Amino acid sequence: MDKEDDFNPRSIGPLEYRRSLTSFLLECEQKQLDAILVGHAGPREAHALYASVSDLIHFDPILACRVLRYPRLLLPLFNQSAIEAQDARIKILTVESRAGAGQQQKQQLQKPQLSTKRRITVRLLHLPGIDAVSRPTIGQIHSSEVNTMIQVAGTIVRTGPVRMLEASKQYECGAAKCGYRFRVYADPEQGNALPVPKCCPLGASGSQSFPVAPGSGTRTGTSNCKSRVVHEMEGHTDCVDYQEIKLQDLPERLP
Repeated sequence: MDKEDDFNPRSIGPLEYRRSLTSFLLECEQKQLDAILVGHAGPREAHALYASVSDLIHFDPILACRVLRYPRLLLPLFNQSAIEAQDARIKILTVESRAGAGQQQKQQLQKPQLSTKRRITVRLLHLPGIDAVSRPTIGQIHSSEVNTMIQVAGTIVRTGPVRMLEASKQYECGAAKCGYRFRVYADPEQGNALPVPKCCPLGASGSQSFPVAPGSGTRTGTSNCKSRVVHEMEGHTDCVDYQEIKLQDLPERLP
């Protein structure tokens, strides 16, 4: 990862990240996607898609490195890619069925009906056991590694109550020629407060959040919007169960 030290993750647009992550899910997690598509669920039911970091490394090692190094930036895009990958699988299965690609696929389309699950979270597993992302003890995790992904083994010694947390809200640019939709996320370092955007994130002056939803207007992430009018979209607030845990090093690793 040393070669990535001077890399600015925002030098690549969210659309390019999503395309790469969607391609990975379609190639490596097809069975999971199809199982999610055929599942029955209510409109507010949450789903998880488990993605292997080992598979992502084989698919695109540079992309895997950036996901691990900038998870707060790229995991929301990974979640959006899971939605786009579901939409792509529905189109693929529909075309194959109409072309007579196989009786099994025809039955899959007819019963049950496929549907995209939009409340979906990508969960990463199978992280590589290398020094860049692993620590043998909790004490070896340093402040410089805040907002990166680190794996460590330990024992849970205390759990707090499960509470509801407003995890994100969706906003829309008020400019008629833009209409870009984006999300802001709760900041754990600020008591899980949700920042209020003051301008369209496509502006040149920088944004308070990284856009993850595709644009609904004529701009899709490459234009330079100057609007300072944004509106919160009603009914697009995501709430999650939130719980704090206290972790202690494994007994055999205690001094």
